[in-house]
Amino acid sequence: MNDVEKQTEKNYEKFLLEQIENDKVNNQREATDAERVSSLVEDVSKLKFKIRELEANNKEKEFVELRSELVRRDAELSHAKQSLVNANHSLKVLEDKLRAKEESKSRFDFNDEIQRLKLENTRLNEENKSLLLSQSKVQEDLNDRIEDLTKKLFVKTEECDEL
Repeated sequence: MNDVEKQTEKNYEKFLLEQIENDKVNNQREATDAERVSSLVEDVSKLKFKIRELEANNKEKEFVELRSELVRRDAELSHAKQSLVNANHSLKVLEDKLRAKEESKSRFDFNDEIQRLKLENTRLNEENKSLLLSQSKVQEDLNDRIEDLTKKLFVKTEECDEL
């Protein structure tokens, strides 16, 4: 072998040693990177599990539903109370009319029926007002919930766009 071949062989051996050393370093880096990736994947998996667990135990949704149910029940209760007051008032007026007729020993006539129907009409108008008030309370609660959900949707949309 001549000097050029020896020099080339030395250079080749040096190059091979460098490549082997580089491969060792790269293999170590790949191993540590793979460990890090697997660790991060495991962390993400744990976080996803925690998120699902928190969503499952989310009491806020239950609270909002119960609050809405409370508003509906409160509106129904207010309506029932108002209906009871109106019915009692109509009953008292009718009893007074009946007593007045009995005391005067006169017969019932069409004017009495007209008066009774007017009283019933007044009672029904009061009941309708009560129903409209109850409905407006429920509608207001629902509008508040829709507004809140719209805000949350907007925030989530913004977060999604950022991602």
